This record gives sequence, C-alpha cells and structure tokens, in this order.
Amino acid sequence: MKSLELKNRETEFNLIRLHSRNGVSLLAKTRKDNTLVEYLVEENSNNGKRVYGVGDDLHVAFITFLSFIEIDN
Repeated sequence: MKSLELKNRETEFNLIRLHSRNGVSLLAKTRKDNTLVEYLVEENSNNGKRVYGVGDDLHVAFITFLSFIEIDN
C-alpha cells in the first residue's frame, strides 16, 4: 500500500492506495491520526485523472471500484 499526503487549508490527509488495476485505484482518505474520512475511486485515463468520493462503506467502495474496471474492459 502506498500512502500519499494531501494537504488542505484546515487539515492534512493521507491517501492510502488499497488496490489498483487497469488505471483505476481504490483509495482510503484518512486524517493524520489514521481515522477514516472516506473511500475514493481514482480513474486515470487519456483525458486526465478523475477522483470520485464513495463514502465510508468499504463494500460500496469496492463495488464502485469494480464497476469502473468493468467499464474499461
């Protein structure tokens, strides 16, 4: 898992890459104390990068992640 740092004016966040396949990544956005803020699905394509917030339910986040992979195939 790769951890990235995302800085905000008020709070600093970490982005942890949980899974990645075919240009689509499932990320966990956490505060510095490692409490979960939300899960994100990141899509990298020829048109650039898009990030979608999918809430704090891992099951929903993973299904969303899988749906992006199926769209690309």
